[in-house]
Amino acid sequence: MKRYSAETREWAIQQMMPPFNRAVIELSGATGITTVTLRTWRQSARQTGKFMPGNGKTSDR
Repeated sequence: MKRYSAETREWAIQQMMPPFNRAVIELSGATGITTVTLRTWRQSARQTGKFMPGNGKTSDR
């Protein structure tokens, strides 16, 4: 299993948040980070309140 630095994780989370709103599949293709990993990071960020409230739709749906 590949490990990513905290900086990489934070950068990726920011890319999935406004104003960037990059789709998980797009970010995965650009970075090589698996979609499962990105979705896990996004879910964790939501649970800790990092994602801003919205309409419940994400950029990869």
